[in-house]
Amino acid sequence: MLIGPRTMKIGVEFRWSDAGEVQLDTAGKPEFPKLSPNPGVYAFRFATQEETTVYIGEAENMQRRAAHYRSPGPSQATNIRLNERMRSHLASNGRITMHLITRARVEIDGSAEQCDLTNTFARRFLENAALLATARRGQKVENL
Repeated sequence: MLIGPRTMKIGVEFRWSDAGEVQLDTAGKPEFPKLSPNPGVYAFRFATQEETTVYIGEAENMQRRAAHYRSPGPSQATNIRLNERMRSHLASNGRITMHLITRARVEIDGSAEQCDLTNTFARRFLENAALLATARRGQKVENL
């Protein structure tokens, strides 16, 4: 027996908001725009004159996630990789803008409601929907 109906219709509606630019501080570390401690989905848009790529992630606490990218621990492979990517990109005159999703609506079988971003599954669903939409538009996604 299935855990639900054989066919389900699921949709999501969200809007990206501009959070600001990521820059290097005087010590050469990434410095992020002011972020709330709230949960959400974020995107870093890495732009040069030749190319633009996007990295999308989710976080239970946006401030804490930015702090981990700024000063990654030795076992945080993704944070280390993105810290290095940000530092080299900005040092070579690239631009990084940060964008956020802090509210979304989800519709399941015709019933719509606010998406509870405190729920890890909901954030990951939204993150994956944003990744799919970004890649579908032909933008280069660094997550893949």
